[in-house]
Amino acid sequence: MISWKLKKRRYNFYVYTCAVENLFVDKDDPDYDGSVFPSCNGVMFVKTVTIVENNVVSIYGLKGMLIDKNKLLEEFPVIDDKTPIDDFPEKFAIRTDNIDLIRELSARGKKITWLDPDIIKFPSILAAIPFEHLLINPMVGEYAILPTGESKTAVLMNKKKVNKDVDFSRINNSKVLFSRQIGFSVHDFNRRINFKQLLSGKIFSIIGTNKKLDLFNNNYLKLAYYNILSITYMICKKNYIATNAQKNLVNKD
Repeated sequence: MISWKLKKRRYNFYVYTCAVENLFVDKDDPDYDGSVFPSCNGVMFVKTVTIVENNVVSIYGLKGMLIDKNKLLEEFPVIDDKTPIDDFPEKFAIRTDNIDLIRELSARGKKITWLDPDIIKFPSILAAIPFEHLLINPMVGEYAILPTGESKTAVLMNKKKVNKDVDFSRINNSKVLFSRQIGFSVHDFNRRINFKQLLSGKIFSIIGTNKKLDLFNNNYLKLAYYNILSITYMICKKNYIATNAQKNLVNKD
């Protein structure tokens, strides 16, 4: 399961624009901003909300528009990556950049939840290892996460002499890399979010800034939406290929 990191002012973006199914709040993050899953109309496609608190991961289902505390789907600990490898339980969450450790734990058949991985440094690992859950922050500034398992610096404004890998500055007028494969449509995005209303200040900014939302910031949101679709596509495609390979192997036997 993939869950996306919820912070204040991101709820509308995730729910009404990205139409995600799973969200998580990380109360143990040093930068935790007091976010909670809000009680507001229309949870769209949201199925679960994960709370990380006091080194425990709790995954809840919903009842109407609220977290249902009586519908605890899963609960497991967050284990420090300095823990001796033989002391890891069968199921756990971990914050780490130690890819060798993750590979070793996966080889031992552990059910790993990767908590807030660095998707700029390790995008390919998201699909390479069979994680139980991935708790991801897709808003990583000026980086595009491609479905090939690469992260690329992205031009968001039409500036001269900018040394970046890929150009997203004309995102409103031309298709970007892999847009057809991952189902990214800027026109659909623009229909789902009312930038004029955001600029008026009638509802809170969904990117966590008091500055006015200009084209540059809008492109940040579009890039985050692109990353959500791209990561989901990459992982689902990898799982589909692996499942079919397994089926073919079984059929041959």
